[in-house]
Amino acid sequence: MKLRELGESGIKVSEIGLGCSGFWGDKRFPDRKAIDIILSAFKQGVNFFDTGSNYSNFNAEPRLGRAIKEILRIAPRDSIVVSTKAGSNVGYAPTVADDDLYHSDFSPDALLRTCKKSIENLKCDYIDVFQLHGFKPDLLNDEMFRCLSDLKTKGMVRAVGVNT
Repeated sequence: MKLRELGESGIKVSEIGLGCSGFWGDKRFPDRKAIDIILSAFKQGVNFFDTGSNYSNFNAEPRLGRAIKEILRIAPRDSIVVSTKAGSNVGYAPTVADDDLYHSDFSPDALLRTCKKSIENLKCDYIDVFQLHGFKPDLLNDEMFRCLSDLKTKGMVRAVGVNT
């Protein structure tokens, strides 16, 4: 599997990534099957796994964390790239519709809380790519930039981005 640099971040991601949400993250889908999908992808060279703190009614991150725990038994932490998102307070992937942004919180306190919880859920010590989810540019402000910069300085995240 070829790797490519993600922007100018220095992070190398597989050309194929695996999105960890939807039915994969649903509690009705067997946990062992979901974990086996991740392990199989990893063994075939996929190193990029993307999820969100709220995906699959808040089940996707902990499930991916269980898979990551198994990967880390056979490979070092720097062999995987974990991406997650913050800002959404509802158990599904929001759109940029005004109704969905009503259910969002992009305050520095919420971003810090979500980042800490995501690291705990994902069992991975840090987040490689931490994204603002369902985000509108008019929400950007100096306080948010400071918070995101602090997360990087503290080693909690390697790169930040926006996902809409």
